[in-house]
Amino acid sequence: EGKGSVAVRVALGETELVQNVRQFLLENGVCLDSFSQAAGERSKTVILVKNLPAGTKVEELEEVFGSFGNLGRVLLPEGGVTALVEFLEPTEAKRAFTKLAYSKFQHIPLYLEWAPMGVFSSPGGKASKVEKQTEGEEQTQRGISENSDAQKEIEEEEEEEKEEEEEESLPGCTIFIKNLNFSTTEDTLKEVFSKAGVVRSCTISKKKDKAGNLLSMGFGFVEYKKPEYAQRAVKQLQDCSVDGHRLEVKISERAIKSTVTSARKTQVSRKQANSKILVRNIPFQATVKEIRELFSTFGELKTVRLPKKMFGTGAHRGFGFVDFLTKQDAKVSKPFLTHPSSFRKEKDFDTLVVAPVHSGKRGKFFRAESGE
Repeated sequence: EGKGSVAVRVALGETELVQNVRQFLLENGVCLDSFSQAAGERSKTVILVKNLPAGTKVEELEEVFGSFGNLGRVLLPEGGVTALVEFLEPTEAKRAFTKLAYSKFQHIPLYLEWAPMGVFSSPGGKASKVEKQTEGEEQTQRGISENSDAQKEIEEEEEEEKEEEEEESLPGCTIFIKNLNFSTTEDTLKEVFSKAGVVRSCTISKKKDKAGNLLSMGFGFVEYKKPEYAQRAVKQLQDCSVDGHRLEVKISERAIKSTVTSARKTQVSRKQANSKILVRNIPFQATVKEIRELFSTFGELKTVRLPKKMFGTGAHRGFGFVDFLTKQDAKVSKPFLTHPSSFRKEKDFDTLVVAPVHSGKRGKFFRAESGE
């Protein structure tokens, strides 16, 4: 077989390895989203241990780090070169970090950094090292159950967040209020308009005077959780009196336009509307045959297209379109291939970015970039 086939097999092998590591971390209560917050707050008890030699065992890490204090969780994915070590006390974690940073571990220097805050989706236990050893089997069984429950909680939270996003994208939830008394506060306004339904937010538009003080501009916005609440407010509270002023109330047109645009963007970035996906960051040496071989692992393909430079001549432009036979196959391929992968020798996939493609009016394509 040619180099292309070997390259595809290597890429798929790396994909499987990454997915196994990802699954291991999720099953052990690691919040992967926390690592995307580069400038976020850092933990004082959890250390990210990098540059570990191949074949490192959890017991070896426990022996090295455990000499500085009681440990919580020590996670090392199979085949991984990075581990998470949790201490029960911040002072012990700090001492271990100071002493072990760049120290030799099996003739290789350890690279340490503090893990992001909230790296674990659930708090660790407070058991001592001795207690852990005496209750090892019991904890193993309990851990399986707890990890399963934690994963369910994560999935439920993600589902709730999606529902909240959908609710936020509904048009007609915001009303515009005119003729406010300049002394009326947002709390007063919220109290009045809560009679029509659940209020999500209440804002009075303000401007600064020459002294820098914020002054009411005499109008504001109230956002409800549901459109029917906003419609009820317009009917029931039209011309109502607040602080001696009769209020004019109507559905906010600006909010409708903004919400519809936001909803469209959210939908584009989240949903797989058809069977076609956009693949970015393709190495220029890669061929249609190799891309087809790589993606055919996830389902039957209809077409693979790599747009070329100079009106169809020369090399392709570094991105392409893969059209599956079904939407489900297109959806499945995305999380498996959106990660660092590589074609050996002269072909390098630094990061394949796979995103859904949504067909719009006049044959245009709208793409949602994503990556980990």
